Order: sequence, then structure tokens, then C-alpha cells
Amino acid sequence: MHSFDIHRIGEVIRKARKENGFRIEDLADEKISVATISNIERGVPHVRIEKIMYLLNKLGMDASDLPKMLEDHKDMLQELKVELVALEGLIDAGQCKEALTFLKQYELSDEHVLAPL
Repeated sequence: MHSFDIHRIGEVIRKARKENGFRIEDLADEKISVATISNIERGVPHVRIEKIMYLLNKLGMDASDLPKMLEDHKDMLQELKVELVALEGLIDAGQCKEALTFLKQYELSDEHVLAPL
């Protein structure tokens, strides 16, 4: 698995965890630590694949679904990028208040891959 794939898998896992209302601490146990879960979500490449599979299982996710989830995540990021570029167009056109109204709907964390955009 390439480190880029690991990073994307981590993003998908973080998204699934948050959508299910779990904190990292809720998933940690004697087999997987908070630090390991955090490393998985951040795409740290030295995490053993067994730990990733264990976390997927705890989230009720099947590893065979990963390719589709990764593709869906990629599509979602592409759509979001297009929308953010459109917001830049509003700003360039002097419609800053309108752009800010739309931007507040996105709730992107500072760690989000598109946060710099």
C-alpha cells in the first residue's frame, strides 16, 4: 500500500468515525490505543495493517468496501474543491459576505486536506 493510500484510508476512517459519533477514546481498547487510532487517521505509514483492519471492524466497516469508499471520498474532495474555487470567484468579484455565508456551511477542520484552499 502506498503512503498516499494510507493517508486516504485514514481520512475515510476519520470521516466514518465522526459520522458515527465516536471519539477516538470511544474506540480505543486493550488491542488498539488512542495514539494508534490517531496515527491511522493521520495516515502515518508505520501502522501495521492488522491494526487498520481491527479499527475498520470496530467501525462496522468491511475492508472489501475500501476501494469504493476511497473512490467516493476522492469524488467528494473533487466536488468540494470545485465549490471552494467558486467561492474564491465570489471573493474576487467583491461578494465577500456571500462567500463567507457559503464557507461557513462547510465546517472544514484545520487539518482537512483542502483547508489551505
